Amino acid sequence: MGVIAFKEEKKKKSLAVRNVDVILEYNDTQTRLRTIKLNANKVIEMRENQLLGKGKLQEYTEICLIHAKKRLCIPIVQGSGRYCDHDNGGLRFSVPNDVRIAKAEMHNWHLKMFK
Repeated sequence: MGVIAFKEEKKKKSLAVRNVDVILEYNDTQTRLRTIKLNANKVIEMRENQLLGKGKLQEYTEICLIHAKKRLCIPIVQGSGRYCDHDNGGLRFSVPNDVRIAKAEMHNWHLKMFK
């Protein structure tokens, strides 16, 4: 009798934000997206809605950019959310090294996608 191994799927936790609420930071050659930074106003709004609690911040696995009913999900390193820029209160997430998104690809991404 054979043994059946079930692969337990991890549930993805997405953080959906508008395209204008993020700053995308690239490496020196502009060939790889390194970090995604949320602006301070979005961080304040998410704190008020209890989306950035200590446990919840460590659960997110991707950030979905939303623009005119179009969505682009970018994977992030789980647990990489760090508060930065104490003066203006931003929140930064790291993008895995195997994700290759160039700056040219992200420029007007919402115009390149179909619904």
